Amino acid sequence: MILVINVSMVLIPQTSESRISLDICLDLFTPPIIEREDINRTLTGEWSDTKNYRDRVGALHPGHEKIAPYAHHIRIILSEPGDLDRFKQFCRIAELRPPFEGVRIEATCQGFFTSKQLAWVQRWLTSLSSNWRVAFQIDALLRNGIANTKELEVLRPRIDELVLRHRTSAASIMRFFVTRAMTRPPGQTIQKCFELVLKEKLGNVRPEAPAGRFYCHHVTVTPTRLILEGPNILQSNRVIREYDGYEDNFIRVDFRDEDRLQYRWDREVDGANFVRYRVGDFLKDGFKLAGKDFTFLAYSQSALREHAVWFVSSFEHATKGPVNAHTIRSSLGDFSGCISSPSKYAARMAVSWLRLCQAFPLIAFQQAFTATDPSVKIHRLQWSEMPDIVENGVMFSDGVGTISEDLGDLIWQTLCNARRDGGAHAVKPSAVSGFTT
Repeated sequence: MILVINVSMVLIPQTSESRISLDICLDLFTPPIIEREDINRTLTGEWSDTKNYRDRVGALHPGHEKIAPYAHHIRIILSEPGDLDRFKQFCRIAELRPPFEGVRIEATCQGFFTSKQLAWVQRWLTSLSSNWRVAFQIDALLRNGIANTKELEVLRPRIDELVLRHRTSAASIMRFFVTRAMTRPPGQTIQKCFELVLKEKLGNVRPEAPAGRFYCHHVTVTPTRLILEGPNILQSNRVIREYDGYEDNFIRVDFRDEDRLQYRWDREVDGANFVRYRVGDFLKDGFKLAGKDFTFLAYSQSALREHAVWFVSSFEHATKGPVNAHTIRSSLGDFSGCISSPSKYAARMAVSWLRLCQAFPLIAFQQAFTATDPSVKIHRLQWSEMPDIVENGVMFSDGVGTISEDLGDLIWQTLCNARRDGGAHAVKPSAVSGFTT
């Protein structure tokens, strides 16, 4: 195994002397990069020997895999008398601040992230299923490295009391608490921080999102952990507006490196293999977050460039019945013609529209997963189909259509009233795609 630590990610190196050893503790901004290399690999003498011979992994071993998402700081035990001097020399070469000496750090087993403690947290989060927004913030405290399980155990009575007495404002208070706790001054306990936030924000209710926007929870998947953020106001899309009132069941997920930048590889690292098992497992199997199970739903073409996708947790709709990823995708159209091509299938779905239903004669000018603003609705009798353009046996269903000047003015006025820019109008009623000008 190889640990790669970017010197710019080292916050404070410190030396700690105990009765039996001399240690160096590295306080890191981000987890280290973990790579695996087969020392017995076969060499051919070709240039290919220097490519893709390392694998990027998320943990050192199965036992470390359980705690890697929660603890990523490094403690180096020095065994030889001259090790500290050599480390200081390495610091000078790397232009890294030399470690502080004389600091006494007790290294004791606290059991913060044992299977028992993590299972206790999961049971607590599951019990908050009726107030998932609060459960999300509690999970963020743990996964973002703000609090450990023992601190959550101390906070639980106060959080449960907050949810019981102030259900409408509990989520917004917890959201502010997560932000405040992340930047609390040294020496301030997380319990003290919670009481200060409670005193300051008690009674505050989250403001409504503007029209065409909604509060979206966000998850960043890195090689070792999940980083939770939000909810933040995000531009909605056709699917989100279709399930108004159930937005908490949709979550935005992006895949990034530990430093929150897009993945990048040295030529020695087999990046494709890492994407298959790390990203692929999430897309195929989903993940559990704050007591809810999320599965892959779809993506928009613009978001895909940022490695961002949509996940959904199945729920019971008041009028539509059970809703999950499959029922949502099925409602967007018939994609059987491109089901054998995953990239084409997802791309078609990304720009799809809701099919025409006789029970709902009104058709909205709105897209599925591409971020859009709601504008106007027209009646079925106010639009007509145009024949597809076919040349040499190839059908071109995407293109530019026409729109009346009156309807264009109405759309423009609606968008201006909502203080948003106009422009081209994307339209796809009854599975007919294109743009109008």
